[in-house]
Amino acid sequence: MFLVKIRRELGVKDQTNAFKNRFEELGGTNVVIVEPLPSEKDVGTDALKIKNADIDAIVSTTDGILVGALVAKKVAELGVDLPIYSITIDQAAITAADGAYEDMEFLTSLNPTIKFKTAYENKYGITVDIGGPSAYDAIMLIAQAIEETGSTDATILADYLANVKEYSGVSGKLISDGKGGFSYNSATQVVRDGSIQELK
Repeated sequence: MFLVKIRRELGVKDQTNAFKNRFEELGGTNVVIVEPLPSEKDVGTDALKIKNADIDAIVSTTDGILVGALVAKKVAELGVDLPIYSITIDQAAITAADGAYEDMEFLTSLNPTIKFKTAYENKYGITVDIGGPSAYDAIMLIAQAIEETGSTDATILADYLANVKEYSGVSGKLISDGKGGFSYNSATQVVRDGSIQELK
């Protein structure tokens, strides 16, 4: 048995539905799904649903926004001690969870290079947002396309990007799908002592 905890937002709903469908295809059972709104502060009802469900683990498809941390904290306060897995997470959400995400494992491709992370944090005085490195790489790829083609025409730029095989960016090594889309190799990480670490 399994639980999926999510946040109600279009992109996150798509992630949740994809996870739910694939998990069920593999023989798993999604017992309860809770969907607190991003603005919710009182998540006690959602936490009670989790506590009272007959489940083996919690999967969070929130995108690192703090509502997931609120649910995790409330669940921990109710004495629920289950493994937690996540799609994505960032340091701000881990800190906000106040220990409730300890030992949570997750796959991520959102791994900025140390050089970028250090430069960003030194310049702005804050940690890198979860999508920051990917956004930076997207802009740099477009800038490269403009520079190489001498054009800003969307069709010309799309053709150029479709022919880029690999791109080494600040978010990692991007691999082209041949249609202008890029993906990353993922890494398994874990929350230990309140920070993100590679899972060995």
